[in-house]
Amino acid sequence: GVFDSVKLEYTTNNADWRAIRTVANSGGKYTWDIPDSVTPSIHCSVRITGIVTGQPTDKSAAEFTLIAPTIKIAAPNGGEAWNSGTTNNITWGSDSIIGKVKIEYTTNNGRVWVTIADSAANNKGGSFAWTLPAVISDSCKVRISAVTRPAVSSVSNKFFSIIPAPSISLVSPMPQQKFHGGDTVIILWTSYDVTGTVKIESSKNNGATWAILKDSVGIALGRYTWIIPKAETSSDSCKVRVSSNTLSSVIASSGVFIILPATAIRTAPLHECCLKADMSANHAGLFIHIGVPQAAAVDVRVYNILGREIARMQNGNTPAGYHTLSIPATLLKSGFYIANVSIGKAQFRKVISYTK
Repeated sequence: GVFDSVKLEYTTNNADWRAIRTVANSGGKYTWDIPDSVTPSIHCSVRITGIVTGQPTDKSAAEFTLIAPTIKIAAPNGGEAWNSGTTNNITWGSDSIIGKVKIEYTTNNGRVWVTIADSAANNKGGSFAWTLPAVISDSCKVRISAVTRPAVSSVSNKFFSIIPAPSISLVSPMPQQKFHGGDTVIILWTSYDVTGTVKIESSKNNGATWAILKDSVGIALGRYTWIIPKAETSSDSCKVRVSSNTLSSVIASSGVFIILPATAIRTAPLHECCLKADMSANHAGLFIHIGVPQAAAVDVRVYNILGREIARMQNGNTPAGYHTLSIPATLLKSGFYIANVSIGKAQFRKVISYTK
């Protein structure tokens, strides 16, 4: 006979039947959105029963299987070391169509989760290009969850690391330093995760154009000696830059420094300042010898290669004559040191190599 409504039920054990829904008997079709609470099973059946008389009734001709929807992260899933600031692909798989997914990351083992994407495309898996944040951590994980079913989620199996991006840092020359035609400039740099060679360039117009000083210097050397031509045109907008020959994005520029005419400080021999490192057998320390032609304000400061001041050796009026200043070995480590010396209006800069 004709019946208006049917009751839909399911079982996962061929014994206990649970209601799906009572629906109108129109079209003979119903779309079942299986809830997460349904227990996965290989012994599933569906039963349809007339709502008024309990007849007619029918059930699945054979058992079917219900599986739990899952997401499985492929990358980063543990052990990766990705550079901060670079773009890497987060990839995952899914054994069912679960709609869009939310992607998050943590850098502190799950204490705080930060959203990468609220609603990323997903079709039984997917890929998302992630530009890594400017943080450094070895306790990172990614979490991916279904937007409409947050309980369906996955977390990286193990930690991955966000490490510093390859970089070059220029140590010398320093901003507003004054040089003269004929001076020797020691260009110093440090680097991280960069190999091969670098190109050294200079600019006299604040970086608008560049001239090559040396097209290939081993990056591990960390220094290049540049003798400014005596005929060099003066400029207060000078820069140098060091760039990797293998990684075009890895580049470092100095602050603006000044080049003055060669004759600007050649009026009296005693204006010359001689700096040197005394490498005696007992490694006594650094010794700086200065000549002061007439009483003047003298300022002598020494910095390490990171630009941190380690000693202010003289600061005040100093009588005419030759003076020796020193830093004991107990305050020093092996490496390069930069001394800035002012005698009246004359300024000098020297780079010292010290070895214990």
